[in-house]
Amino acid sequence: MNDLVSLQNRAMAAIKKFQEIESFEDLKMWLLQGRGMSPETYNSYLESIKQFYKLFDGLHPLQWTPAHIEEFYDVIRAKNSIRTAQIRISGIKRVCKNIKEIMPFWDDPFDVMPERVKSKLKAGERGKKKIALYKTELHAVLHHLKQDETLKGKQNLAMILTLVTTGLRAAELCNLTYDDLEHDPDLDIWYLKGVGKGNKPFHVEVHPDAVESAAAAFKARFKREWKQGDFLFWSLENYHGKPPVRMNKSVLWIRLRDITKDLILNNVINKNIKINGSFLRRVYKNNGYRYVDIFK
Repeated sequence: MNDLVSLQNRAMAAIKKFQEIESFEDLKMWLLQGRGMSPETYNSYLESIKQFYKLFDGLHPLQWTPAHIEEFYDVIRAKNSIRTAQIRISGIKRVCKNIKEIMPFWDDPFDVMPERVKSKLKAGERGKKKIALYKTELHAVLHHLKQDETLKGKQNLAMILTLVTTGLRAAELCNLTYDDLEHDPDLDIWYLKGVGKGNKPFHVEVHPDAVESAAAAFKARFKREWKQGDFLFWSLENYHGKPPVRMNKSVLWIRLRDITKDLILNNVINKNIKINGSFLRRVYKNNGYRYVDIFK
């Protein structure tokens, strides 16, 4: 009986202690300071907690979940190396461990984390290019592309949006015409149809922002709306004054290469990312961006 009362008293004391955490300074004092770390480790973990606390608007540590930790990793990873992101996660993990010591009955998010997320946080560079983009990374890419109001910029945004919200192959994108675009007015859903690899027909939903961007790029190029028979995506004016032609795989490959260079130069993505048609197809398969509010 005495043991039970003692346990209850300790639990109540722990809860009261955590109720007093109302700021970053409280969090730092209760869960990080004076725990036998070297100055270098302490400063590194402190920076991790500071960034985490800011990202989630001062979310109380007892409310941290695996989803918060994964999103934090994605944000850090979008502009830094895997090693830097893992160091930041180590700081969060240390704080969660300290919470568990004070409040043993608390569900540590690292203990209840899905295996998929655990594997993601432990993944190394492996000397390979990154195979896809996380949601926060994609949003950063699209926001950057949207800032370019030139004709080329409008075209680039339209093509990237279409590829990541449909999973179409490069050749399928280049062959699209206005006749391949459908709209269901009852559900307000847009579709693209055509014939793909192996002469297999496809009929896929496409994000309305992609349709809007493609229409804007076409109008900027030709000063008119789409009409029957028009290809959806076009090149810029060719050398020697030749008129633009419909987009083809070779030009699209060059565009994606240039987009990659620009994004890396502006620190939007890291140097391990190489954007091409297959890469964007994997982005779609891994995440699915058909229904999200992309620019929110």
